[in-house]
Amino acid sequence: SVKRSKERSLEEAAQLLRQIPEAQLRGLEEEHLLLLVRLLLSLQLEMVSISTACRKVDQVSSTDSFFTTFNYFSIILACMYLEDSVVGREVWRESFMPMLQRVSESLPAVLQEESQRDGLICYITAKVCLQAFQLLPNEVAPLVWEENHSKEAVQRILQALIDILRQVSFLSKDTRLLAGTAVAMLINTASESTAAGAAAWNLLQASHPQPCQLTVGVLQVTCDPVGKDRVDRLAVSRGLLTCCRPHILLSPSHDTTQACLLLEGLFPLVYALCEEKQDCHYFAFEVLTMWLKRVKECVTDLWRMTGSRLLPDDSKLLQQLTHIIWTNAESPVEGVPEFASSAFTLLLNLYALDSEQFCDTSKTFYFTLLERLLKLPWEAKAKYHRLCALLPHVGAELVLDQYTEVSRHLLNCLSTNHLSPCGSEFYKCLIQQQRRELPVSLTEVDLAGRWANSWQPLLLEALTSEVTLLQTNSSTHLLPCTLQVFPSAVHHLLASLNPQKPGHLHAWACVLSSYRAVSGCSPWALHGSSTFKTLQLALGSADDKVRLAALNLLCCSPKTRDVPSAEEITILKEFIPQNLNCESSPFRQHLQAAVRRFLVRIRDGCLAHIRGKRCSLYHIGFVEWLGELPYSFLSPGHSYQRKKTALLLLFAVLETCTDTWSPDKKKGQPPANIGLLIDCARQRGQWDFFCRTKQLLLISCLEDSTNEIRELSAGLLLRFFPPSFPADIAEVLETRSMQLLRSPRVQEAQMGALMMKMLLQKNLCVVRVLLKELEEHHLTAKADMMLSARTKPIHGVLCALQRCLLEAADDIYTTLDHSLMTKLLDLLENISLLLLAVLHGDCEAHAPPSFCDMGNAISSLISQSGGGQTDEEECVLLSEEHSLVLTCCWVSLKETGILLGSLVEKVLKESKKHSECLLTKRDLMRASDVFKNILLKCRHWGAVEGCGLGFTKFCTSLLNSSDSDLKDIPAQMLKDGLQVVQCPGSTSVTRRAAGLPMLILCVLSSEEISKARPLLALSMQTLLDTARRPLDENWDQTLDLPQVCAVHTLQALVRGAGLGAAVLQFAPAVAVLSLTLLRSPCWAMRNAALQLYSSLCSRMLGQRSSSVEAGPTQHSMSPAAFFFHYPTLQAVLLCELRGAAQHLHRPTAGAKLHLQPSLYPILTLLAHLQPGVQDSPETLLDFLPPLLQLSASPIYSVRVMASKALVAMTPPSGYFDLLLKLTSQLPGPQESCNHNRLHGQLLQMKALLDRALCSDSVLSDDLREVVNRIHSSMWLGTTAQCCPLVRAAYLSVAGSLRRYSCETFLLQLSDRLMHDLHAPQQACCCRSCSLYEQDEANVFAEPSVMSAHMLPYLLQMAEKSSQSSALAQTLTAWAEKNAAQVLDNLTDCEQLLPAETLSPSWLALLVDPRFHCALRGLFARAVFLLHLLKTSACTQHHCDPLSMQMRLQTVCTLLTQNGVHFTPALTATVSAEEARL
Repeated sequence: SVKRSKERSLEEAAQLLRQIPEAQLRGLEEEHLLLLVRLLLSLQLEMVSISTACRKVDQVSSTDSFFTTFNYFSIILACMYLEDSVVGREVWRESFMPMLQRVSESLPAVLQEESQRDGLICYITAKVCLQAFQLLPNEVAPLVWEENHSKEAVQRILQALIDILRQVSFLSKDTRLLAGTAVAMLINTASESTAAGAAAWNLLQASHPQPCQLTVGVLQVTCDPVGKDRVDRLAVSRGLLTCCRPHILLSPSHDTTQACLLLEGLFPLVYALCEEKQDCHYFAFEVLTMWLKRVKECVTDLWRMTGSRLLPDDSKLLQQLTHIIWTNAESPVEGVPEFASSAFTLLLNLYALDSEQFCDTSKTFYFTLLERLLKLPWEAKAKYHRLCALLPHVGAELVLDQYTEVSRHLLNCLSTNHLSPCGSEFYKCLIQQQRRELPVSLTEVDLAGRWANSWQPLLLEALTSEVTLLQTNSSTHLLPCTLQVFPSAVHHLLASLNPQKPGHLHAWACVLSSYRAVSGCSPWALHGSSTFKTLQLALGSADDKVRLAALNLLCCSPKTRDVPSAEEITILKEFIPQNLNCESSPFRQHLQAAVRRFLVRIRDGCLAHIRGKRCSLYHIGFVEWLGELPYSFLSPGHSYQRKKTALLLLFAVLETCTDTWSPDKKKGQPPANIGLLIDCARQRGQWDFFCRTKQLLLISCLEDSTNEIRELSAGLLLRFFPPSFPADIAEVLETRSMQLLRSPRVQEAQMGALMMKMLLQKNLCVVRVLLKELEEHHLTAKADMMLSARTKPIHGVLCALQRCLLEAADDIYTTLDHSLMTKLLDLLENISLLLLAVLHGDCEAHAPPSFCDMGNAISSLISQSGGGQTDEEECVLLSEEHSLVLTCCWVSLKETGILLGSLVEKVLKESKKHSECLLTKRDLMRASDVFKNILLKCRHWGAVEGCGLGFTKFCTSLLNSSDSDLKDIPAQMLKDGLQVVQCPGSTSVTRRAAGLPMLILCVLSSEEISKARPLLALSMQTLLDTARRPLDENWDQTLDLPQVCAVHTLQALVRGAGLGAAVLQFAPAVAVLSLTLLRSPCWAMRNAALQLYSSLCSRMLGQRSSSVEAGPTQHSMSPAAFFFHYPTLQAVLLCELRGAAQHLHRPTAGAKLHLQPSLYPILTLLAHLQPGVQDSPETLLDFLPPLLQLSASPIYSVRVMASKALVAMTPPSGYFDLLLKLTSQLPGPQESCNHNRLHGQLLQMKALLDRALCSDSVLSDDLREVVNRIHSSMWLGTTAQCCPLVRAAYLSVAGSLRRYSCETFLLQLSDRLMHDLHAPQQACCCRSCSLYEQDEANVFAEPSVMSAHMLPYLLQMAEKSSQSSALAQTLTAWAEKNAAQVLDNLTDCEQLLPAETLSPSWLALLVDPRFHCALRGLFARAVFLLHLLKTSACTQHHCDPLSMQMRLQTVCTLLTQNGVHFTPALTATVSAEEARL
């Protein structure tokens, strides 16, 4: 490997250097000595990522004389040597004061430079301070804690670090957090706890926003607050917890001897940080976890100091910790739920230590938590994490006794994507805890029996389920851990499975696969010879899942040297050809992975045999067969599925069984001695993987119609085949690629670009050729746009440049120079302006044209060129000329943006290795103008979206630069974009504001995550202010309104994956805005607001459940968690609901329909929340009265959504209270009623019952009363109730209560319903019909495959012709009719055969599917005819069998050598016919 090679070279260098006497080294001239030092420094930089190599360089450079001559370290080198080099540390120690002086001068200077203070230099300088304090404490301590005259340097450093801490808008969070750690590490250098504790308390006080003096030992600095963002408090608490030794954390405050820093100082600060809603919530919970760890570390000292329990059951500390952990378990901030889970585990462990220390065995806290957890709904992800943590403290037996629904909940979790990992982990923890609690005297068989009693029904139900997700997750997660904990459970599972039953065959294969993976034992011996029969039955199943499970069982083994048996190889050779044409992409990927593992077993096993001087010819032959098989299905004419599978299998063969090294891979490299196996195979004439024929076949795939086939083929050629093409192939490829680049078809142009990339990587310089070609395309477009769109459409060359410069070139500085870069930028700028001018036509230059304007501009261009339609009647469809011009424009603009952005990214990234950059600030300004023009002046979404990809890379590169001038470029573009948003509209309505939101989103997505993101704050505030502006009195619906554009831009920011959770801090304001704008008189505003609201809800609510039971609208955030994170929304939403409910009860409400636009969106949001959370705040109960009142809404959808929202907002303990209240209001047959209200109440009953009765509930008194009331209202389900909606809703409620209803009621209801059904009713008899006939199956015709499949049967038929005179006559007639044509076709093939070198005409034939189909059909007919000539004397007068055999063999051989590959069946048949002669 590269790593091993570097280490070996360094070892050799070290040995050579040790042979040189030190006196001789010291005698070197300064010039030579400095050269050696420079070499060692560069080696250290290069090896910094390889720890072993870095230590070897350290050993090489351990001679002090090298460093005595090198008297200056850069900041980065100083940091690296302090961290990784023992020698560097000694140099620092010997020259400590000069080095400290240099750092004390550098850090304030860095803070003064705007271009450096928010970049890497400032971070590295702060890191150097931290390292010096940490690694050289003996040198630092006297300067801090003793009066001296040398404290100025360290005092300047401390002041600079405090200044970094207090900065808000300029520095990244990472730098400020590091500064806090450095200050804490400085305090930690104290040897005396009193002084250190005083300094720590002082630092804690200094983290508050008021100005103050910070005293650390003899040092004193000023703390002036610059802003308020609380990162300084976070950095201080994080630093103290990370660095300080226990005696400092336990030190009391100066004004009391009782309080200690850890409990009374740090915890209130940490608790406040976790309570606050801010963008650094992740770091706050990281600090909480650290605090718990340090408390656990210091708990013995805390007990000694306080003399009492740390966490008694009624303590405020325990309540606060439980509250903050519990309420953030469902936080939408990424990483916070994981930290909350870790903190919960730490809290439980700490409580256990506390209880054990004070002999408290009551465990009240644990039982309270268990009761609280069991009340959580099964959809709560945090439920299972907390149960896993609680399990060791309360025992599995108690949990299973109280958690009666555990099996059903686990099945639900395994049927839900985001819950399956936590559910599986809970099951694993349960069975592990059960095993620990079982008697040690039990045998493995007895232990497995105990497991089977509890869990076997659950596992079998999951494994045999028809739900794919449940089946997959149980086999992937539950089976392996089951067999790891209870190995003998495999016998119980297999005994319960019957391969003839549905679902059992898949379960059988999964059980055996897991058994093989866990135990490493062969599965074939478990059931004797029947195992292979069952395996073949599974491999022949029509179900993809069953076949894959069986294939995994066949191919995979934990032992890579487990050589496959002859039976396994035979079965696999039968399986692979039958599964090449599978439509499922996952099936193809799993097939490749399984075959790769099978090949690894063959390779490693054969290598072990070779070491023993033995080599398995059978296994080598299988690899030869598999390496030849894919080429039979790569020629044009085969289906995409067959080609894709063939290429994947070929990739597996070449990756496993060749000596090709992949420097970008850390694992999966070929063994060092793979050459022995390759030589062994080639000595027997096998494993010739890289011959010319195979190379030509893969080259023909470069013109496949699908991108996946082209890319896979190119990847195989580049990675495995020789680094250069033969001269004739390279020449033909270059000609062909230039032809394709000039094609107006995007797909063909992409083929040409891919070929150009191949040529560049095969050592042909094509960049200059491509630049010249691009210039010609540009000149042609300027002169005649129609001609350019047909013959030189620009986008092909742009795509080729992108591939050659960005994908193929390792170092772009070796490919481009300043002149070429300038030329390329000029061309891109001019091309974009030209194409935009084409789309603009006669429009104003500053106004982006509408789609109508673009169409008119293109039509005008076509008419000026003399093309287009001549008749006066307007055609609805676009003409060919129109499509050509439009495609040329938008695809070229898209490729321009992608190329330009990727080019800037690569140039700036690689500029760090070179002395100068290929791009100046002026160049980058020009590039920004290109992006701005495309995004703001083109409304074609394809061009906007493609350009956005490049623009994001462009902005990221500039914003991450250390040059402040470069950072200003995207910032200024953002301000310009925001200015455009605020301007009055242009001339047309633009759907979703076209490219303007994309421009703003790209800039903001590129902003560095670790900083305060001032650009995001500026943009959100500007957009919110613009959207809130009232419409002008004379607003025009036909114009682009700034307010609408701002709302669409907000929607883009909310939906943008690049911003993620960063926009959540603005969520309440955006939600209120969108709800307010739903009342706008402007339709465009209402439409934009609804889209914004929908996107925002998806972002706020987090992950959606995908299980069948949860329904399509279920999210994983409970109402309590939602309003905890967005508290300001609670009052807003409740006010809107109350207003809508109150309007329903006004006297005039029934006379006029009143629409409240925000009502349904609010109900939808509430309905999406996770129901079933018991411990909801009392304030959430305020939502119930208006939701109950909304049952009377005259709008059907409002009533439906109100019933769903009612369930989500009601705690489980209140379900039956509401049911009793609702059922008490059911009217009698003679009572008048509001049908809307009655229908709404029945819907609410149905929703509550479905939630309350989701388990096997017992018939409680409340439930019995509800059932009786429903029974007594049977008339609601009959024709006595005239409203069909009410009848349907009542029957739905009765259906939910069916298992609790008496037979008398069910019979009476059935009789009434049957009577009503047979009663005469006026109805229309409608016949169901379809306007459309059913489509035929979309089967891809593969004549070549059909020929190969049919030929063996035709030959068998010829063999039996002697048994039937009619058959013999038919075959003779066929031979007489077709012999002459077959012979003529063979003659044509002989004339078609190419010369010794590849020609363009032959390459054209190789990529033509018609040629391959005709060729395979001809050979099938020729072989069939030859067989007839040999078996029937009456047909031999047509031609000589021997002559035909020789011609057929010659043509077949020559075609095979020139890129035509026949199927193994056809080749074997030709060889067999030759043997018959």
